[in-house]
Amino acid sequence: LRLAKVQQQHSQLLQQQSEAAGRERRLEKQMSLLQQQSHEIEWYAADAHAAAERHKVEAATATAEAERAKAAAAEARHAMQLESEARSVARAELLERKLQAESAADEASQLRARLQEQQRELSACEEAMASARAALQAEQAGHAVAQARLHEAAGRIEALGDVELRLAKVQ
Repeated sequence: LRLAKVQQQHSQLLQQQSEAAGRERRLEKQMSLLQQQSHEIEWYAADAHAAAERHKVEAATATAEAERAKAAAAEARHAMQLESEARSVARAELLERKLQAESAADEASQLRARLQEQQRELSACEEAMASARAALQAEQAGHAVAQARLHEAAGRIEALGDVELRLAKVQ
């Protein structure tokens, strides 16, 4: 009876040992599975961390690009303002030059009118000089005729003086 009891206990111990071994194998499998899941979780965590770092770098890059775009937009606005100011200055200079050109054209027109008036006066002076020359030539011709007559008269007077001397001698 004791032997049967010991065999029964031995059988129960073997069964318990077999169950314990089964539980140990299941636990090892679970532990292996948990380790595999832990490695996968670590891999996913590392991947997520790397993705987060990439997103962080991309966000920093996007922020830097946004700042550059903002600076470029500010420069473009400034350039447009300078261009607008330059156009305004150019328009003002163009208007001033146009006014100067109109003033110069008016002055040139006045100078042309004065020149025409002076040319008319010059023509009148030339006509007067031609007339004066003609009068002078006529006067000189008259003077030459008068001088010739005077010379002729002086010759006659001299001849008369000779005749009177002869008469006086004869008497």
